[in-house]
Formats: sequence, structure tokens, C-alpha cells
Amino acid sequence: MPTLDRQDSVFVLNLGEGENCLQNCLHPDWIASANAAPDEVENAAAPPALLTAATELTVRPGT
Repeated sequence: MPTLDRQDSVFVLNLGEGENCLQNCLHPDWIASANAAPDEVENAAAPPALLTAATELTVRPGT
């Protein structure tokens, strides 16, 4: 699941990693979580910044 962490006025949205992200990124709960994060950043009191991160996906033939 995506996670949103905050350090001062910088938010980091981590979309997940590897096969876990690849298998779950189309699940409705994953999409809802990813869609809610920018709303939380937008509603922050201080002028925020958003950094989006994920690890490199490895797709193997036949999977």
C-alpha cells in the first residue's frame, strides 16, 4: 500500500516496491490510498512539497 510520510513541509509518497506494488497497484484499496495522499498534502497548513518514490520494478518474462 502507498504510504505518506511528512517531515516538516515535505511529504513523501512511497508507492511500494517490487512485485508487491506490481500485483497490488490496480487493487481498489491501493488506488484509493494513492488518490487520498495528494488531497492530504493539498490541505496541509504550510506550503507543502510532495516527493513521490518507488523502487524499480522488475518484470520477469512469463509472470
